[in-house]
Amino acid sequence: MVYRGPARLLTRQGRLDGEVLDLSFKGALLALDAPPPLGTQCTVEVPLGDAGPVVRLEGRSEEHTSELQSP
Repeated sequence: MVYRGPARLLTRQGRLDGEVLDLSFKGALLALDAPPPLGTQCTVEVPLGDAGPVVRLEGRSEEHTSELQSP
């Protein structure tokens, strides 16, 4: 699904703000200023509006494109 919007990447080291470039059941492609190391366990939060629900994906970082693959 092509989706563009804000995203938060949460890791044990902290939070990174970025943008969703692509979203699917297999994972998410994010644009981040400083992607985490490969294999980092993380959660992606995608807010659906200012007061709307938040989509959460859990997994680990893959590739240097900062793509999150669900386990």
